[in-house]
Parts: sequence; structure tokens; C-alpha cells
Amino acid sequence: MWARLNYLFEKPVYKIVVVSMLMFACDSSMPVQDNPEFTPFILSVDELKNWTSTGSTADDRNIATIPLATRFTEGATQLNPDLGNDAKLIYAPDGMNNLGNYLEEQSKFNLFNFTHWAYIDKLIWFGGTADETVQIPAAPWVNAAHKNGVKVIGNVFFAPTAFGGNTATVSNFLQKDDQGKFVAAQKLKAIVEYYQFDGWFINMETDTNATNGQLMLDFVKELKSILPEDKEVIWYDAMLPEGDVKWQNELNNNNIKFLQDNSMIVSDGMFINFFWSGSSKPFNSKSTATNNGRSEFDVFTGIDLWPGRNQQVFELGGNEWMASLHEADRPITSVAFFAANLLFDHDNYSTFKTNEDEVGDFYSAERHLFGGQDRNPATEDAGGFKGIANWIPASSVITSLPFITNFNTGHGKIFATEGAQSARSWHDMGKQDILPTWQFAREGNSDLVTDFDFTTAYNGGTSLKVTGDLTDSGETTFKLYKTSLRISAQTKIAITYKTDQVNDEHMKLVVAFSDNPADLITLAIAPNPDNNWHRKTLDLGPYNGKELAIIGLQFSTTTTINNYQVNIGQLAITDDS
Repeated sequence: MWARLNYLFEKPVYKIVVVSMLMFACDSSMPVQDNPEFTPFILSVDELKNWTSTGSTADDRNIATIPLATRFTEGATQLNPDLGNDAKLIYAPDGMNNLGNYLEEQSKFNLFNFTHWAYIDKLIWFGGTADETVQIPAAPWVNAAHKNGVKVIGNVFFAPTAFGGNTATVSNFLQKDDQGKFVAAQKLKAIVEYYQFDGWFINMETDTNATNGQLMLDFVKELKSILPEDKEVIWYDAMLPEGDVKWQNELNNNNIKFLQDNSMIVSDGMFINFFWSGSSKPFNSKSTATNNGRSEFDVFTGIDLWPGRNQQVFELGGNEWMASLHEADRPITSVAFFAANLLFDHDNYSTFKTNEDEVGDFYSAERHLFGGQDRNPATEDAGGFKGIANWIPASSVITSLPFITNFNTGHGKIFATEGAQSARSWHDMGKQDILPTWQFAREGNSDLVTDFDFTTAYNGGTSLKVTGDLTDSGETTFKLYKTSLRISAQTKIAITYKTDQVNDEHMKLVVAFSDNPADLITLAIAPNPDNNWHRKTLDLGPYNGKELAIIGLQFSTTTTINNYQVNIGQLAITDDS
């Protein structure tokens, strides 16, 4: 089992309990995988130094096969066009070695999942113990992230002395070869290139000596210099160049060398520790960065999401701590969320990990974090947490045709192929589709809600369902996908759906184009003759040359329909040429 532990460090005037990024990973004899053969995810320092791509600690099944997609964030097509897009978001679930270490499909439904890729920029594969220094991301998760343009960062962890960290381990890690090169740096470069993830997070929390402090700084410089340009190094605000661990809770002159040393770029970002609330520290971080020739958005101010620790829980204090990272509605620095697994691991939010019937609570909790108390990123909550979407705009990777989604979340209690379902508990993030950019942006007066349906699917384990009482209160619109798709004379859009409402004419497709994104154009869908799956194809050729920017659904009726439901199994945009 892994545990989160608090420990003390000295401040100038007073002593305060602060949670560092310490966690103890599950025992390697208890992997997530159903068939616990050798897995390549965790290395000791000695294993790292002896690692080769053909050796016993490598596994070619863990090579990511999907390249990192290019993202775009176009302000004019945002839900809030005035929202700035400079700040980046790190998402760091605590104990990814517990949550995601598998190579192939798992025969269990209720494992950890994530769907709001549009709002995060980097996923840190956080984990480690005093003996398990290197944490390597699992390919299914890397593939899912890359599909959405999100980088996945492996972890190098040195435990605090109080929990097994020691100078001998650090010295071993910092060994040089006969040419004066750091052995570990060369191996970390080889590993990241072999497995095709996106860089390393260095979490150095072992108090050590001044010699090792300087060597560690030299190591980070060397690692950054030899990694390919598209790979990143991120440093955690803990150890200082003198070798002692003193969390600064800001970027300042004490720790700047691990980000920038005069004209030398040392790392791509710094993850700031969490004790900064109610202070000027975010502003200090910004000024230190810009005074040293770096963007303030290379600084990721840390927010510990786990209840009862540093920040107040997001549902009560999130508005305050997000607002304190903004000035005049503009971000001061980037943001890093630690312990983002609370939605899965903490019973305050869901018990899905022990009760698969609570999957709705798990998904609702994630929508609470990103969409606010009303779970709707299209509106600003008058009371309660406003949601990350209130401060960080959504990005998208949908820039080329064909674009096809089955709304498959990457796990299920069924598995469907072209509408033919069979019972099967499974989980595989590598099978996750590109899911709606906005989950779920509703505009209108009806009580309709959108969700993923784990009982009905067209391909995979889920479909998108819209349910509720459909009333004659006007149109209800759900914006689903943000796109940048050039339309040709041959472009078609097809929707595969089913509903118990035979001859249903209440649902229409909605599209908008980049030249006037506020103009929502409805496309009528021919009525369905029965309650089976039906595919309706519509011609976008009349919009030849335009750029498709938004795709959604709209519902309306002249008479009230109680308990209305429609399932959308697939959405496909293709060039039939």
C-alpha cells in the first residue's frame, strides 16, 4: 500500500505542517495488471544505470505508438472568448504506479480514468519510494494523452530522509562515467526515446550535502542539454543548490538556478510547493521568472487537491485559490494540481474504486472540478466552485479529416462492435476516443442532461446519452467539440443514434464556422423508423471552403415529452472524395 505523509520543516518564524510531494507506491508485487508478469514501470538507481533497450528491465510492449498531437486554442470559438490561454496546467495524480501500470486491457471496469484532457497540458506520472526511484509511464495512458495533445512526464523521486531517502542513493544516482558524463542522464534520455513519452519530473526531496547539491544541478543541466528538443525536464521546488531541502513555495533567487542559470536554460518548468496561499509568492515567482528571461508560465504554482492538507478543498476554497493566481482576470503563473486522484481515491467524491455501480459519482466529481458546481462549463456558477473551465480555456486537436468518435471512455461493463453488445468488464485507456471538448456545455431552459451511458454503446463501452424532460421552453443546445476542420465540397457529417421515440425529430445537429462562431446552424436529422441504431449522413458541401469550428446537438419540442432519451453512438466527419 502507498500512503501520504505529513512532515515538518522550519520556517523563519514558526513551524508549520506542510505536505511535500512524498508518496509511497504500492508494493511491486501488487501491480494493477491482472497477469503480474514482469512489468517495466519501476527502476531502482542500479537498475536505471544498467538499463538497455534489449535488457531484462525493458519491454517493447510499453512503447507508445501514438505521436503527440498538435493542439490549438482559438479564443473566438471558446465558451468565453475573453478567457486568456497563456497559463498551462499540470495534472499530477498521486501514485500513478498504483493507478495505471498496465500494458494491455484489464478485466476490471472500475479502475482510474480521466476524460478532461482539453484542459490539461501535462500529466506527471507521479510515484516512487526510497527504493523505487524511476517511474516510467504506461503506454496505454501515454497513447490516450498524446491523442489529445497532452504530454506525459515520467518521475525521478528521491524520498525525504525521514522516509528512507539517503545521501548514498543520491551519490549513486549522480555517478559519472569515464568521459565525465552522468550515467543516469544518458539512461533517462535512452528510456524516454525508447518508450516515446515526453520527459522527466525530478522530485529531489533527500537532504544531502553541498557536493551532491552542485552535482544535481549539473545533472539537470546535462539532462536538459541532451534530451531532444520536444522532451521536457521539470524540477520540483524542494532541494536547493546547496544540497539542503527547503521548500520556497515560490520561484526566487534561492532556487532559480534549477530553472535558469544566467543564460542557460536548466529546465522547462518548475513545480512550486503548496504553501503560498494568501501571500505575494505567486507575484514573486512571476517577477523572478521574467527578471531572468523566462516566462512566468514556466512556473507552475502547486495546488494540493487532497482534503485536509494545504489548500482548502476545491469545492469550498477553489474559487479563492484560483482567483489568487489571477490579477485582473489574467493568470499570474501556470498551475499544477497534485493528488488529482482524489476524485477516485477519496470517499468524499466517489466510491467507484470499490463499487462499480458508483461510476456516475466518479464522472460527476470530475465534471465538478472542471465544469463547476453545476457541471456546466458554459455558465459561471453564481454559488459554489466555478470550475477550472472558468479560468483555463479548452484546447483541441481536431484539425484534420476524418474525425470519428464513438464516445468510448476507455472502460466499460459491456463491449460493442457496430451496435452488437456483449457483457464484459474491461479497462484500457489506449482504447479511449477523443471525447467532447466541453463536458457538458448546456445552453437553454430545459432539464436535459448529457452523460456517458455504460449500458448502451455502438463501438466500445459507452455512448453519449441525453436524458430528461423535453419541454416547449425553447431550444436546448449542447456544444460538444471544438474543431478546426476545412470543409470541402465532399465533406459529410454522420450521426449514429438510437431512441425509443420513433420518428423522433426533436434532435438536430448544430455546427458553427470560424468566420462567425456565434451563428449556430442547425441541420435536421431524418426521423428514425424504429428504436434500433440508425446512421444519418448530412452534406456539408454547401459550406465548401469554410472552417468548421463547433459541433453540437440541439433539442426542441412543441409538446412536453417526459423521460426523453437519445443515445449517440458515433459522430463522423469525413471527406467522401
